[in-house]
Amino acid sequence: MGTGGLADIYGELEWDWLVQCPNLRVQSDATRLPYKDSCFDAVVTSPVYGNRMSDHFDARDSSHRITYRHYLGQPLRATNAGRMQWGDKYQQLHIRAWREVWRVLKPGGRFILNCADHIRAGNRIRVSQWQVDVCESIGFELMKQETVFCPGMRQGENGDKRVPYQYLYWLEKPK
Repeated sequence: MGTGGLADIYGELEWDWLVQCPNLRVQSDATRLPYKDSCFDAVVTSPVYGNRMSDHFDARDSSHRITYRHYLGQPLRATNAGRMQWGDKYQQLHIRAWREVWRVLKPGGRFILNCADHIRAGNRIRVSQWQVDVCESIGFELMKQETVFCPGMRQGENGDKRVPYQYLYWLEKPK
């Protein structure tokens, strides 16, 4: 979910973010979409990466944190991926979400996925490849991949060790 202006329908779990979007807005959970089977030509998303942006720590001092929780100004719902660090809970949520994308896409429909890897304890966490592997295991075919330079904010404990790019994946539900 983002607040860009290209989509016809925006889905978001957190109402305070959803109201910032133009066009039709639907408060929804990505693991239980309120749509019938095979009703969309395309789904576009950039899921949270399971990095420190997903830290839902509530700072009691005046420090500024760059996290989803602090951007929203209140705690995120417990089921929001924006509060999940990379791990089993994060992975299980995204497996369910990508199965829902499969369900609502028409045969031949496109799934555009923007992902990024991140550094944790000095090691690269390959979130992007994991996302593609899951999508392919569900049945999506990878049609195209593009690497986009994106140096990030360069803050936090990993600072200059950030992975400086993101991936755009064009996946398709076979006809």
